[in-house]
Amino acid sequence: MANVQNNLAKSFKALHKPGSPIILANVYDASSAKAVASLPGAKAIATASYAVAEVAGMKDDDLTSEINLRAAKVIVAAVKGSLKPVTVDIQDGYGEQLEEVIAELLQAGVVGVNIEDYDKEQKKMYGVSEAAARIKRVLDIAHQHHLRLSLLSSPLLIKIGSTAF
Repeated sequence: MANVQNNLAKSFKALHKPGSPIILANVYDASSAKAVASLPGAKAIATASYAVAEVAGMKDDDLTSEINLRAAKVIVAAVKGSLKPVTVDIQDGYGEQLEEVIAELLQAGVVGVNIEDYDKEQKKMYGVSEAAARIKRVLDIAHQHHLRLSLLSSPLLIKIGSTAF
């Protein structure tokens, strides 16, 4: 699986080109994932925590890591044959569960994550050093799983997003 995962990660990374934004249709379950994966123009599969939460009957802020992980695993399994990379919105990484969440996503075959720079529990933006430490935690768990990893290379692409408008 690591070889397939590395190849998917490389193809996902290659989609990220300065001046040429990647457009991703967000999916939230197996059916939506299969529908998007079947489109020739869809180069990757992406989740949105908002959509996953709504399908589960809750608000985005109430989405737990367990529900998000379950959805991600179902989505990865649904599109496995498409050979399209999957990236998952993991909100703020679920605090102290960050390593566990990343490990489970990597084991499922995910090649990218979006991590927000807003701490849901403390209701504040992470400082620069804390945000960098969180990224290092993600890199460390990938290395512990014997996966070649750097910030923007296989097998995991880490995208940092701001929730501040």
